[in-house]
Amino acid sequence: LAKIMRKLAKIFPDELPPGLPPERPHDYKIELEPGAQSTVRSQWRVSQLELLELCTQLDYQLEKKIIRPSTSPYAALILFTPKKDGGLHMCTDYRALNSITIKSRYLIPRADDLIDQLRGARIFSKIDLRGGYHKIRVTESDIQILLFEPLEFLGHVISTEDVKIDLKRNATIRNWEALTNVKELQSFMGFVNYVRRLIPQMAESRAPLTDLLQRGAALDQPFVLVTLLLGPASLRSCSYQQSRRDAPRSSSR
Repeated sequence: LAKIMRKLAKIFPDELPPGLPPERPHDYKIELEPGAQSTVRSQWRVSQLELLELCTQLDYQLEKKIIRPSTSPYAALILFTPKKDGGLHMCTDYRALNSITIKSRYLIPRADDLIDQLRGARIFSKIDLRGGYHKIRVTESDIQILLFEPLEFLGHVISTEDVKIDLKRNATIRNWEALTNVKELQSFMGFVNYVRRLIPQMAESRAPLTDLLQRGAALDQPFVLVTLLLGPASLRSCSYQQSRRDAPRSSSR
């Protein structure tokens, strides 16, 4: 076996060549049902370990030109499954897309028929293709349909020490125009809720604002209180082995 592998070394490279496979007659085409609307799925939360793995795999696939940035109206979510070697396998959940796709019907052989065909065989082989899902090219017109949504960490600055709110968002809250009515207060509270994990004692700090929704008192003091609490804007420390995810979110963008 080693002799054969040395002879066919070009077929078994340590690293796959960059870029997509060449265009061939059997390139994969996605047939959508008539009138189907684009599908968008919001990403659920993942652990820090999964986030690091995502960044690693995205960087690798971008460098190898397997994927590319896109502004497609479609978006599938990403999830991870454990590998036998302890690593993480990145998967794209295309179930929403599958629900609006015209199925390609193919009669799969019966398992007992396949077993009967192996009767009398003496040599068996098994192969595991590296990057198996990247062996068949998708037609250029259908690439946009397969867009996936990166994990939600936009609006935050992530470093080795901690996680902070993006300074642009911090400045937006600090420079918010003076609140004059309940509707404006509700809008402000909705924005602050986006970074609620970054504000210590958020429930206590938000209590005066919540109270204002009911009795319409002066707005300056609680407003300043919340903006001051956003000063360092550091996230509570959390382990990389933190729970894999909260309950999935399904709200549209």
